[in-house]
Amino acid sequence: MSRKLLLAATILTAPVALATTGQAQPITGLYIGAGAGANFMQQQQTKLTVVSPAAGPINLYGTSSFETGVVALGSVGWGFGNGVRLEAEGNYRHNDGQSGFNAGAFNGREQKYGVMANALFDLDVGSPYVFPYIGVGVGYAWVDRRLGNSGSFSGGISDQTQGGFAYQAIAGLSFPIPWVVGLSLTAEYRYYALPGDRTYSFRDLSAGVARAGSLKNRADFNHDLMLGLRYAFNVAPPAALPRS
Repeated sequence: MSRKLLLAATILTAPVALATTGQAQPITGLYIGAGAGANFMQQQQTKLTVVSPAAGPINLYGTSSFETGVVALGSVGWGFGNGVRLEAEGNYRHNDGQSGFNAGAFNGREQKYGVMANALFDLDVGSPYVFPYIGVGVGYAWVDRRLGNSGSFSGGISDQTQGGFAYQAIAGLSFPIPWVVGLSLTAEYRYYALPGDRTYSFRDLSAGVARAGSLKNRADFNHDLMLGLRYAFNVAPPAALPRS
């Protein structure tokens, strides 16, 4: 009779034991990660200053709009076993776009390269299958802007890199992959911002007239949707269930 009771108890508690032993624990120690996805840039206010020998400086005001681009990043970090993680990140973003003015338009692209220091916190919602996390980051980014013109300024060009402070907010979900201990699939949203203005020199050779000037862009705001993988090195494999 006691053996039958033990067998029944084992069958009833097996799902609970499997969920408990299979549940990922807060990351302790070293981990690495990578992700890629779509980058959406907000419209920017733009000021174009053209200096001609005859008329002097002329200021034109317009907007810069960007197509959906790409984002990719890699990171290495350390988990403290209590949900807190610190990591270093390198990232890349690319968007094609256009800066429009009454006198013409600039067609080109913008590339960004950044290094960030992030602080993140993993949330335990009681599920062994999904772990939400949130985080913030600060760092430095370089913006490489290349522009060729159409319209009245068809001979103009700007190709320069400007750097500055960057910050980001992170919200994501990690899904442990049961058959690979320590590996998780991640899905993230990131808000990535470069505050302040960036000014790029400009030269125009249209109509045989040499004109110089500058192109100033306002703050650079980005929204990212990404999928990725993360591998933690110190995750213990699930404990085997005791035999009856």
